[in-house]
Amino acid sequence: MPPSLAETQNLLYRLIIATSGVEEGFAAEKNPPPGGITAVICGDSCVSAFERVEIYANMYFCRLLEVAKEDFPATFGVLGEANFHNLITGYLVEYSPRDPSINEAFRHLADFVRRSQWLEKWPYLSSLIGLERALVEVFLGRDARR
Repeated sequence: MPPSLAETQNLLYRLIIATSGVEEGFAAEKNPPPGGITAVICGDSCVSAFERVEIYANMYFCRLLEVAKEDFPATFGVLGEANFHNLITGYLVEYSPRDPSINEAFRHLADFVRRSQWLEKWPYLSSLIGLERALVEVFLGRDARR
């Protein structure tokens, strides 16, 4: 029996966020679908099933990185491209998004920085991130009643 839709969605999400890559992520699965990855994703002579999922994994990370740049422009300006990329990568390894809303993806970034080596060079970084996150929350918050 093929996996259910929910099982397939959960598997694909785990593979997309697998820090070691899609293929290694699949190899680490405790209960892979019978028939392997091709039971849920089709490959062809141009792109294998693993490569197809890897495309999604890369695009997912790129979209999260773009959101982070939009939500934390001052932090991006302070750190620069490479450091910001490394910050977001480290954060996402520890805090893989679990909420369906992308708005929640970086809710814990200031806490992550507070417990990291980033403060050695930029002691104000968690405060800056906290301020920028507060601006995001105000922007996304409900309108006040009059």
